[in-house]
Amino acid sequence: MRRIPRVRFEALAGHARLLPAAAPGEEVGWYEHADGLATAALLRAPEPGAYSGLVFARDRRQRFCAVGETPAKPTRPAAEAALRRAMQRALKASPQPPSELAGPGGPLDFFAIGCPRPQRHPDFLRLAELEAYSPARGMIEAMLRQREHADDAIVAEFQTKGFERRLWELQLDAALTELGYRLRRGRDLFNFLCSGPLGAFALKTLIVGSAPTAGAAVAPPRCDTPEALLAFLRHYMPIRFANTLLARLQRAGRRRAKPAAGPLVYALADCTASVTLTGTRAALDLYLYGRDQDWRQDEQGRPQVSLRKAETHCWENKVLRSGFFELPGADSISAVLFSNGGALDKCNRMGVLAGFGSGRVLLTREGLQVDHEPGAAGPKPFRRIVNEPDYTEAWNEGLDVFHNPRALVPLPEHCLPGCAHHWLVDGVRRVSRTPA
Repeated sequence: MRRIPRVRFEALAGHARLLPAAAPGEEVGWYEHADGLATAALLRAPEPGAYSGLVFARDRRQRFCAVGETPAKPTRPAAEAALRRAMQRALKASPQPPSELAGPGGPLDFFAIGCPRPQRHPDFLRLAELEAYSPARGMIEAMLRQREHADDAIVAEFQTKGFERRLWELQLDAALTELGYRLRRGRDLFNFLCSGPLGAFALKTLIVGSAPTAGAAVAPPRCDTPEALLAFLRHYMPIRFANTLLARLQRAGRRRAKPAAGPLVYALADCTASVTLTGTRAALDLYLYGRDQDWRQDEQGRPQVSLRKAETHCWENKVLRSGFFELPGADSISAVLFSNGGALDKCNRMGVLAGFGSGRVLLTREGLQVDHEPGAAGPKPFRRIVNEPDYTEAWNEGLDVFHNPRALVPLPEHCLPGCAHHWLVDGVRRVSRTPA
């Protein structure tokens, strides 16, 4: 038996933990036994000196399911010894999965090639074939195996046109599970109902794909001059976001029968892989609120920001109204949850933290982060080695939540801690709260 980081346990057995009646206490340790054939979580009860555990083993489809609990012990070493014995017993038995995990057939191979190579998504090929992505491959395979709806059709979709959406779905699943939410699917496989100690809300997953949708520009512009970059952020990308958001809003309008019982969140990922990928958050901000921002420095060097109304976004022969949250019917949407951080790179970093991969991959993460110093006029650069012992990262790091000022059912900020939150106040002031 060996100790493992929580991120590895969540990938392997996080969902199985939610199915049985939860044992009381706080999880304080996670373990793996027999090369990952069994896992366990150690819990510390509210009363002092009481430790117990949950034990998990693989079913016939290689998914983990809960197979038992260990009785309370007065010390942590005694509880760990009980967990070791329980995992050894679990390996000798044939676990019968709960109905939520039951399914016909044997384990799925998510990387077995079942379609011609030209049809496979280029990022899937990188994931499947390059050692540099072996941490992501181990992480993604573990998370996919937990999906109770996984079948051969899902595998084929994951390898081809659905790769970007499925990867974004996995990142969301991991981030929300990390926050303690239980996810239940609606009738649409890309919809979730999320409930947990922090609250409850509905989530609809959307992507702006690497291939433009119908009606969008055929290819993004070159951003090799300041003028071209400005046009990209103020016109091209807002129209790309609009194509996705408006299509979803129109479908929802046709199906709307009664007001939502709770907050509704659109979870949008930018998968365009543009040359200025991290800059597209500003383009979404502009389109959602319909407000452009100008800034200057006062006599003391402090930044002063003013807002002005943005009327339209124009690209080639397409003109769209700015201000998505102001559109008819958009008041049913509580917020837009957004990522442009690249789900595959995210999974690769988290895979390193979880101990997946060949062991020979060295990852460097660099980019821009919010500068929280008073008077800062822009972001500051950072560069970290992911393999360093003190490197930490959460699944929700890098996510932005844009709150709808007209929402019929607002989303409380505490529902999504650790994310950056943004508001438009009274139509004239922008407020953001970002984690350190």
